[in-house]
Formats: sequence, C-alpha cells, structure tokens
Amino acid sequence: MKRVETPTCVYVLRDDGIVHQTSKPGVRQELEDARANMRIFHELAGGQKRLLLVDLRESGPTGRGVREFYAENSVHLMANALIVGSGLSEMIGNFFIKINQPTAPTRLFTSEMAAITWLKTQQR
Repeated sequence: MKRVETPTCVYVLRDDGIVHQTSKPGVRQELEDARANMRIFHELAGGQKRLLLVDLRESGPTGRGVREFYAENSVHLMANALIVGSGLSEMIGNFFIKINQPTAPTRLFTSEMAAITWLKTQQR
C-alpha cells in the first residue's frame, strides 16, 4: 500500500488497486485543494483508470466550485463510491450527484464494506 497526504485528505493505494481517499476531519476544502487532490489521485493511479473510495464522514465544508470540479474530472475514474455518515449527508450527496452528473458511475453509501463491494462490481 502506498500512502500520500495533502492538506485536506489522506490517500492510500490499496493492494486491490482501489484508491481510498479520506477527508481530514473538519478541514475546509477549496478549489486549489481539489486540484492538488486530483493530482495525487492521478499519481497514485499511474495512468490507469481506477476505482475511488471517498470517505466523507469527517469531511469539513467545501468552497465554491469544489464539487463541480470533482464531477467534471471524474472522467479519469472507473467508478466512485462516496461514504457518508448521516441521512442529511446522503441527501446532500444525492443532490450533488443529480445536479453535477459525474462522468463516472458514482454512488453513496453509509457502509464502507458495501461501498467496496459495489466498487468491485464496477471493474471493467
């Protein structure tokens, strides 16, 4: 496993090839941070499309344009599973997916195991 840290997230390239992104607790993410995070994802992906598991349970607020940036840049993902911690987070996340229409298959989960299971069905 390879681990890389940014000011807002921790990334781990798991042995099964899934990139696992965990948001740092309560840290506000701005567009500049999102760009840096995407560079790290690309570095870990090694030029391949990868599955991305994003743990948002401790996530802080996001600045203007962050969600849109991720949705527009999801073309480099095979699939994206977002782990949220509450019904409100799930409602907001589903709204994000509906409005921004990520280019890669994207689903919300409250269980990490369920998210990983779904991601593995998305491998092409």
